[in-house]
Amino acid sequence: MHIPDHIRKYRQFEAARQRLHPIEDFELWYWAVSSAGTALLNAALHVLDVLPENRHFATQIPDVYGVADGSARGWHYEIAKGCDLIHADIPALPVMPDELAEAFEAMHSIEKYRNPCIRSEHPVTPELVGGFDQAYARVQAVTGAVLKEALP
Repeated sequence: MHIPDHIRKYRQFEAARQRLHPIEDFELWYWAVSSAGTALLNAALHVLDVLPENRHFATQIPDVYGVADGSARGWHYEIAKGCDLIHADIPALPVMPDELAEAFEAMHSIEKYRNPCIRSEHPVTPELVGGFDQAYARVQAVTGAVLKEALP
């Protein structure tokens, strides 16, 4: 995707997150946090030229991307490398930029709870949500410093 598209998606997920209750609506709230953070990481990776902007839209399968093609269906799937992340470590980056190391660490601290919390193996508590909020704020701050000129 392109930087403005990632920023638009971030803003949409952030607006949704603001409307949701972090415990009562946990799965949706968590999805908004995770997706918003990933959109910011991808935009920052494009700014730093770690990943190229392109017309590929990430699916939930590593290295499989939807691509708009103007056909009757509107898009098709392609296998591609070096495109947007779907999570902080999927797919693996060719290089970790120092400017984003703290943001990736923060996203990992959020994402490690995805399966245990969504599958009800780990209780969702106010303390856990508070930790997610702090980590997400770090992602916003670190990527914001990289994206300062791309964020109007």
